Amino acid sequence: MTRKSYSGYIKFLFLFFLISLCAACAIKRKCNPIEGVNINADSLPEVIISNPVTLINNQGSNEEQLLFTVFMINDYYGNLYLWTEEAIKILSQAIELKKGKVVKNSDKVIKVAVTQVNAYENKVWGLTGEVTVLYETGNNIRKEISQYQVFGPMTEQKLDWVLDTTIEYTIMELLKDEEIINYLNN
Repeated sequence: MTRKSYSGYIKFLFLFFLISLCAACAIKRKCNPIEGVNINADSLPEVIISNPVTLINNQGSNEEQLLFTVFMINDYYGNLYLWTEEAIKILSQAIELKKGKVVKNSDKVIKVAVTQVNAYENKVWGLTGEVTVLYETGNNIRKEISQYQVFGPMTEQKLDWVLDTTIEYTIMELLKDEEIINYLNN
């Protein structure tokens, strides 16, 4: 009577599982904005923008870089220049919803730079997405606005959507700022 040993199979399965886990952790994930996010007109403050505005991408880096690490093993890379382009698209929508115009050359200028895109662990709800945007007017009014949004279990598309929505929150705060609105209307 021969006895079959499964120890070789068990070792092989364990090794396969370990290698698969390491490979999954080493994947370079991209986190760039999704196209087609529309700002909700009802969420914007009650302001009117009377002068045409020029929006400029003021993000100096067009390189892909490490944005954040989630759960100590998932590295997310992205391009802050692309995030700034997304912020400009959403800000353009907001200005047009407030009866303003976005043009190529205007006396009223807002330079936009997304300076940070982040997601971090939240002990209660899962993850928190945070975005910091620097807005600078033509007369050197600088507003660095950080906003965050808490969200539950993450999928890549949901993470991108949450960070896009967080950019919307920075725009809502920008349009609530009296100094900015006075600059745009005078």
